[in-house]
Amino acid sequence: MRNKLFSYIQRKFVILSCIVTLFLLFVSNVPNLQATDNPSSSLSLSKDTAYLSGDTVVAMVVDVDRNTSLTAADTLTTALKLTGSNYSVGTDLLMNLVESGVNTSTFLATITTGTTTSGGGTGANSGTVKAIQGGIANVIYTDTAPTVSAFAKNLSFSSSDATLAFDADSYSLGSYALITLVDAERNTSSSAAQSLLSDVFIQTSSANRTKVRMVETGADTGTFKGSIQVASSGGTTEFSRIQASEGDTLDITYVDEVNTTGSPRTVTDTATVMAAGSSIPTPTPTPDTTAPTGSININNDSTYTNSNTITLGLSASDDIGVTDYYVSTSSITPSVNDSGWVSISSTASFSEDVSHTLSSGDGDKTVYVWYKDDSGNISNVASDSIILDTTTPTVSITSPTSDDTYTTTSSVIAIGGSASDSTSGISSVTWSNNKGGSGTASGTTSWLTSSISLLSGENVITVTATDGAGNTGSDTITITHNTDTVSTPTPTLMPSLSPTPTLTPTQEPSSKGIISGYVINAREYPIESAKIRLKGVNLKVLKKTTSDEDGLFEFTNLDADTYTITALKKGYKTVKQTITLEAGEEKDIEIVIKKTKRR
Repeated sequence: MRNKLFSYIQRKFVILSCIVTLFLLFVSNVPNLQATDNPSSSLSLSKDTAYLSGDTVVAMVVDVDRNTSLTAADTLTTALKLTGSNYSVGTDLLMNLVESGVNTSTFLATITTGTTTSGGGTGANSGTVKAIQGGIANVIYTDTAPTVSAFAKNLSFSSSDATLAFDADSYSLGSYALITLVDAERNTSSSAAQSLLSDVFIQTSSANRTKVRMVETGADTGTFKGSIQVASSGGTTEFSRIQASEGDTLDITYVDEVNTTGSPRTVTDTATVMAAGSSIPTPTPTPDTTAPTGSININNDSTYTNSNTITLGLSASDDIGVTDYYVSTSSITPSVNDSGWVSISSTASFSEDVSHTLSSGDGDKTVYVWYKDDSGNISNVASDSIILDTTTPTVSITSPTSDDTYTTTSSVIAIGGSASDSTSGISSVTWSNNKGGSGTASGTTSWLTSSISLLSGENVITVTATDGAGNTGSDTITITHNTDTVSTPTPTLMPSLSPTPTLTPTQEPSSKGIISGYVINAREYPIESAKIRLKGVNLKVLKKTTSDEDGLFEFTNLDADTYTITALKKGYKTVKQTITLEAGEEKDIEIVIKKTKRR
C-alpha cells in the first residue's frame, strides 16, 4: 500500500513538472506578454472615426517610464506608426511623440487626413495619412521601457454627405434668405472658424446668379451659415443681394466633392419668392467670427529716434472690414467697448500713417496696436519698439592737445580724440575748418582725422559727433598756423606733414566686432524672414535685421559689450540668447526656434 502511494505521488510530480516546463517555454517565446499590461503606459485617440479630408486626430500616450528629463519636455523619436489595416496607406507614417510639458509624462502627435500619406519623420510629431471611405488604419505606439511592448488603436475613416437647405419654403421681397450648409470635409481647422466664399450659389435663372458667403458657426463644427437679401430692385450683387420678382424660384447649389459615393455630387434646395409684406424685414446677417490681422511699424522700422513725436505705420485686413484701431503703451488687450478705439471707415484693407507721442525719458519704447471689425472681433496684438535718445553725444579733442588753442608752423595737422553716447552709440565723427575744408574722421568712440590743411593765421577746427538717433555734439580747437618763423624748411620738419606715429593707435577699425549666425527650426531647416533684434546691455545699442532665405543674419560694427539677441517669427516661440563680445571679436551663433502649439 505504501509503495502504491509513493508511485502515485511520483507520477503526479512528473506531470506537474512538465506543465511548469511548458509554461516557462511559452513565456520565454512571448516576451511582450507582461509588457502590454504595463499600467504606466496607455494610448488613446481624440476620435475613433475621422473624415476623409482635413480632419485632425490627436494621439495621446501616457508613459511614466519615458519621462526621463527633469528640465525639458522629452521627445520619443518615431515612436508612433500609422499603417493600413484593410487598405494601403502607401509608406507607413512614422511620427515623434512630444511631451506636452516638463514632467507631464503625456506625449502627443497630430494626425491629419488627406489623399496621400506625407510628413512625419524624425523631426516632426505631425503628419498626413491617406484616408479612404471605409478604411481602417492601425495606430501603434512602441514602448521601450521597462521592456519592449506595443499598444495599438484602430482609426476608421468615413466620408460625410453634405446637406444644403433654406430655413424657409418661401421669402417675401425685401427679406433675407438664410442658408445652412453641413459638410464635415470643408472643416480643415480644429482651432478656428472658416469661411467659404466661392462654393454656394443662388439664382433665379442662369443669367441671374451670384455667390453666398458662408461662415462656419464655430471652430471645428463643419456647419456653415450664410444669408442674402431677396430684393425687388437694385440688381444682383455678390454676397449681399439677389434681385427677384414675385413668383420666382430661388435655387441654391453646392458641389460636394468628397462624399460616400466617391464622386462629386451636387446638393440643392429651392424656395419661392412672395410679394413684399407690410412689415419691414429684419436682416439675418452672415455671422462673422474671424478677427482682423494687422501690423505696426515705427518710423519705417527705424531703430532710434531723437523726437518724442513718431509716426506709426498701421496696416490691417479683414474678410468683412476693419472699423477701428486701438494704440497703447500697455500690452493688455482692450475690451470691445473701450473708449480708446479710433473709428475708421470700414475697409477690407486698411493702411494709414498716424502721429503718436512717446512718453518722456530716453530708452526703449514699445507701442502696441489692436484692430477691430464691425462684429466686435479683436485682432491679436501687434507691436514695435524704438529707442528714444534726446541726449547729445559728447566729443573731446585730445590731440595734438586737449587745450582750446594750439600753434604750429606746419601747414597740415591731424586731430584725434574720443566720443561717447550711452543710448544710441556714435555713428560718425566729422570735422570742418572755418578757413575751408571738411571731412570724416576714422573711428567713432576713438577717432582720428586725416591731414587737415591750415592757412596762415587762426584756423578754427570744429569736430562734430553724431549718434545713432541723429543728435550731434561738437568740440572746437583754434590752431594758429605761424609762418613768421618759417624760412627754408629743414628736413626735420617734414614728418609734421602727416599724423605722428603716436596717433596711429587711436584708429580702431579692428576694434569693432561682428555677431553673425543662422536661424533654424527643430528639423534644422533654415527659417527665412525671422526678425532678429540685438540690444546692448551697457551701451544701449539696438539693431534690427531679418534672416535671409538661408536663415543667415549678421550684425557688424559692434563695440565690446554684452548683447541680448532676440529671434521672433509668427507661429514660432520667441527665443533669446545672451552673447558677450570682446573688442574686435567675431562670433557665430545658432538660433533654434520651435513652433507654437495649437490649443
